[in-house]
Amino acid sequence: EAEAAPAYDAEEQNNIAIYKRVLPSVVNITSTTLVFNFFYGTVPQQGQGSGFILDKAGHVLTNFHVVAGANRGIKVQLSNKRSYDAKVVGTDRTHDLALLQITAPDLQPVTLADSGGLAVGQKVYAIGNPFGLAGTMTRGIISSIRSIRNADGAPIEDAIQTDAAINPGNSGGPLLNSRGEVIGINTLIASNGAEQSSGIGFAIPINTAKAVLSDLTRYGRVKRPALGIESYAIGPDLAEQMGLAVDSGILIVKDRPGGAAEKAGLRGGTEQA
Repeated sequence: EAEAAPAYDAEEQNNIAIYKRVLPSVVNITSTTLVFNFFYGTVPQQGQGSGFILDKAGHVLTNFHVVAGANRGIKVQLSNKRSYDAKVVGTDRTHDLALLQITAPDLQPVTLADSGGLAVGQKVYAIGNPFGLAGTMTRGIISSIRSIRNADGAPIEDAIQTDAAINPGNSGGPLLNSRGEVIGINTLIASNGAEQSSGIGFAIPINTAKAVLSDLTRYGRVKRPALGIESYAIGPDLAEQMGLAVDSGILIVKDRPGGAAEKAGLRGGTEQA
């Protein structure tokens, strides 16, 4: 008798193995905020997103916008449907990151990859809760590596663009490589206002998150160096008009009291031009 054909080919077997291994590490996050209704009464409003478990201590990484404004609690639901109260350990609004913590037994952390050597065309997977559909897996490729801007206009360098379907509710969930390791945090959809996947999604590279996790854990925020100045970019035309000795640079308009620039002896301008 002829042998029966295998149920799944090699690629399918890898997809299934990644899903089974990573799913227990992906969580559903619900944040509740009290808002005013039309009659100026307060009503609860819920937001939803995804996240993933970093360690046995219960640290969960997600997007800042998933939990922003949550003044009436954050719930984290595991793949086994058990739900836990979460506290916010720290936030990094610039990179749209938030670190939460829950107390739960037998947690299964993800494996973090190095996102420094990613290539366009590389296969990727996303697992999350699009439109509240828990445990959804999609796949695609890396379409580009580019700089994008967050909702506040701040740049996020080396963001991962992918055609893997990412929809509302996927925010904060993991973007995985073909070994099931986390290479990014799904954060943004280019949707032209349609609020659904258009084949262009973005993820924050996991190396960016790795660089700030220590600060988030220790200080609840990211300690970034700053000159403490208000400045104006100078080009050749302005430099010529103002009679400056150089044709490009930064003009210090004023320095902030106690800032690094003031301590270094740098001073702002004293007359208008």
